[in-house]
Amino acid sequence: MLPSALTDVIEALSRLPGVGSRTAERYAYFLLKADQNVAKNIATSLEHLHDGVKSCPKTFALMSDNDELSPLYDDPRRDKTTVLVVEEALDIYAIENTKSYDGTYHVLGGAISPMDGITADKLHIKELIARVEGIKFRKSLLLPILPSKANLPPFYSRNFCTKNTQNSKSHALLAACHSAFRSNTPTKSH
Repeated sequence: MLPSALTDVIEALSRLPGVGSRTAERYAYFLLKADQNVAKNIATSLEHLHDGVKSCPKTFALMSDNDELSPLYDDPRRDKTTVLVVEEALDIYAIENTKSYDGTYHVLGGAISPMDGITADKLHIKELIARVEGIKFRKSLLLPILPSKANLPPFYSRNFCTKNTQNSKSHALLAACHSAFRSNTPTKSH
């Protein structure tokens, strides 16, 4: 029988996504055998996680608690006429690592999945529409490549197509996105 302090850590670690009981045991044992400062540094980081991170009120990207707007939006070198819509905040960092995008972002906060109880009103779609209504885009408004489970209603992409396109390239891209979204929308079987 393992000591309760160790089983408590194993149980806590096994709650993480992708971490089964055996992996949690290995992590806990590593922390036990490692220098005590390793575990203390991890514990301190976890204690400050929720207080030190917040969501940008404009882009919904993750940012430090002492920032008013995300540096990815507030940076004057960012092209505010280009918006890349992503499903989750961590998607931004994969794109940023390419060092090939200089526009701004908008985080939806998930994908529409009625079976999981995630409906359009639980995502940041209304905020995106409000954000882009007054912008004249020099470049295309980029919409996400969503997984097929997203099933974004055509209404949302149609709104973007009609309200927020200032040039034919933008309109063509949005029309293609609208078409892709429509093909992902479930239809009734006959």
